[in-house]
Amino acid sequence: MDQVGAGLFGVVGAAGVVRDVTVQGTIGGGGLYGGIAILAGINYGTITQSSTSTTVASEGNAGDLVGVNSETGVIRQSYASGNVTAHAHAGGGGGLAALNAGLITESYATGSVSFKPDYCGGSGACTTGGGALVGMNSGTISQSFATGPVIQQTAPERGQPAAGIANNNTGTIGPDVFWDTQTTGASVGVVNGTQVPTTQGLTTAQMSVAANFGPTYDFSPGGVWAMPTGATHPVLRWQLAH
Repeated sequence: MDQVGAGLFGVVGAAGVVRDVTVQGTIGGGGLYGGIAILAGINYGTITQSSTSTTVASEGNAGDLVGVNSETGVIRQSYASGNVTAHAHAGGGGGLAALNAGLITESYATGSVSFKPDYCGGSGACTTGGGALVGMNSGTISQSFATGPVIQQTAPERGQPAAGIANNNTGTIGPDVFWDTQTTGASVGVVNGTQVPTTQGLTTAQMSVAANFGPTYDFSPGGVWAMPTGATHPVLRWQLAH
């Protein structure tokens, strides 16, 4: 990785904990193969109950909350609502994180992801792309979802379809990870690698019903999740106190 950029934390160390942080703003830059995000460029520690609402653009891999969530990194009870534009040469763009090798749980992304690979390896089809939640996943994702539109800016003969969860997946995406098929524009959760069932894609109407998220989502008064009246998707209960 040749450059990692961040608006607030460049690197969160393995023993580091980022909690109750909300960031708004705009950030751009990043190396060709690096990662950039408004909260943390690379996370080796734990990010919890935090959020971003930003515009992020990068020549490398871009995520709204985190650029790279490393093998030891944990993102929990956090969300991102900003818009991401990535021109990655190897990797992808994601609404929450560009690259995930660690754990993402109890989190979600609602911002748009616009991806334009400048180099696709000669005349072949591009194998990189944007995902509504993450660009590339080699870690574990559970109890999370994405609703933001995914825009793949490639020539039709070389392009990738929109990914509701991750463009590339070699890790584990649990059965309790969902995407909104209407707002993301994605008919599949994963484009390349290990697939997820199409049943994890929900319509906007289905996303507004708590029962459709299964038994792992706790919507009880003391639980992690809440479904406010009129909401089109769940929110984290801690958000209601802010």
